[in-house]
Amino acid sequence: MSGKHIGFRMATVLLAGWMAAGATEYQIDPAHSDVLFKVRHMTISTVTGSFPEISGSFDVNPKNLEASRGSAVIKVSGINTNNVRRDEHLKSDDFCNADKFPEI
Repeated sequence: MSGKHIGFRMATVLLAGWMAAGATEYQIDPAHSDVLFKVRHMTISTVTGSFPEISGSFDVNPKNLEASRGSAVIKVSGINTNNVRRDEHLKSDDFCNADKFPEI
């Protein structure tokens, strides 16, 4: 393991440069990464949110990109839409069922 960290959102953009450098394994940097989402609500507004608690890694094979692999774990309990009541509802079994499925 190289111990290098990358931001999840920047992984695609920076991947080509890292491949040229010959590096093969990267850890997602949780301090600089999150998973963002947008959902249309009743066709009136758009709800945006994030799952800021993420971990994972990418193993890049620069000579055979099809052999490259990656994985990520997202903590459902960290969901944030800037509305505590909505966040709690999203964690319930109406949506994510965070008690039964704490990770994506």
